[in-house]
Amino acid sequence: GSNDARAGFLDDVDGMERAIKALKHTTTKIKPPAANGKTEFEAAVKAAITDGCKNVLLYIASHGSKESVTMGSGSYTAADMKKLIEANPTVTFKVVIQACKSGSWVEPLKDKVEIIETATDSTKSSYSADPDTASDPNPADKGSEFTSGLVEDLELIPNSPVAQIFIQQCMMGFPPLISGKPPLVCQLEWAYRSAV
Repeated sequence: GSNDARAGFLDDVDGMERAIKALKHTTTKIKPPAANGKTEFEAAVKAAITDGCKNVLLYIASHGSKESVTMGSGSYTAADMKKLIEANPTVTFKVVIQACKSGSWVEPLKDKVEIIETATDSTKSSYSADPDTASDPNPADKGSEFTSGLVEDLELIPNSPVAQIFIQQCMMGFPPLISGKPPLVCQLEWAYRSAV
């Protein structure tokens, strides 16, 4: 996404990488694209797929507008991501977007991904820089409020009996007759619900 350190995006990417690794998933951190963000981003995703990755979480932290985020010196759109996903039908994708108006990505991607989580709806700004006010529930965090909350709760999973029960039920399909979901989807669902 963006390399805007003042907005907390670099801390966001570091935090997500740390949390996902702690859950025993392999990660590949892509440096914020410098020039042609779309080309660099898609090349990195394709390289991971070529290396055999069949289960991909795309996390983007950036400035955003309707169905678009800043990436390098250009932008990346929901339509671009949809094409990337459709070009890789044997891969399952999960998407998390920390950006203003990121909720506008839900509709174009909802039938293409296993899960999509966004920092806000399709009309509102997200809190990029972490204000750490007196009412902040996690004043020692770094990065954006959305991602820092998500990371904090992802990091709680290994030691939280409540999280473990939710995730096991989610993976098994609970209540009965609902098919189960993959572990990372269940982990993201729990962290998102817990953080909210």
